[in-house]
Amino acid sequence: MLVDSVAALHRLGYPCDACQLFPYARHAAELADHDAKLLQQLSAQAPRAGAAVTLTVLVEPLLVAMRRLAIVEACHRRTAVEKTGAGCVQSAKQQREMLEKLRVDETLRSH
Repeated sequence: MLVDSVAALHRLGYPCDACQLFPYARHAAELADHDAKLLQQLSAQAPRAGAAVTLTVLVEPLLVAMRRLAIVEACHRRTAVEKTGAGCVQSAKQQREMLEKLRVDETLRSH
């Protein structure tokens, strides 16, 4: 999955070298450390494998949603400062609308 994603980014002309990917890897390592600590705490209450599956199923979509919201906020801040919106593909309002639609779509799929 990782190799396929990097290859697709490369084919599309998006930056995907080690310098571009390092911040993602660093934050992923921090999240993994947090997850490992949480699993250790939860193992007293539930089997570790069950807790790991539950966290994967519930936390991964949460992380994706949180990242999307953070991107909207970052673009909103940049737009407010730059007044041009440079670097943001869509306005913050358009991104919030898109995120709301995604939330609705995800809710409908889960039911």
